[in-house]
Amino acid sequence: MNLTKTYGYGNSQNTQVLTAGAASTATGTPVTSLKVRIATTAAVYLNFGISTVTATSSNMILPANAVEYFTIDLAQGFTYVAVLEVTTAGQVSITEVH
Repeated sequence: MNLTKTYGYGNSQNTQVLTAGAASTATGTPVTSLKVRIATTAAVYLNFGISTVTATSSNMILPANAVEYFTIDLAQGFTYVAVLEVTTAGQVSITEVH
């Protein structure tokens, strides 16, 4: 049995994580895929939503050096991702998955 899943990757955005304590704004380019891959070098708070979405310390945490796949609810207009550092600055990569 082959359990390997092959994904095609689309647009990718790499961004510096914003300072903890300040709500972040959405990434500059909307997501057009139902799935996204998010990789981070530092722990971050994540939130998905419309173009005005922000991330705060009450949102889910993605730990440092993690890679995670998320399904986006495009039917609700959730086409943006907002990230906020937990304690340390880092980089976040958001890649569309097809």
